[in-house]
Amino acid sequence: MLVPNTNPLGNDTIVSADVTTAAMRRRRRRAGIAVTAHLYTHRVRK
Repeated sequence: MLVPNTNPLGNDTIVSADVTTAAMRRRRRRAGIAVTAHLYTHRVRK
């Protein structure tokens, strides 16, 4: 997600947006791994 460089803060806001999106992506990846492992264990139990 890129923030348009129109406000006076410009680069700072873009950097903060990149940091937040990276954190969200990391969190989502961790959650996705947990979900897939959960489904896999249920499938193996059956």
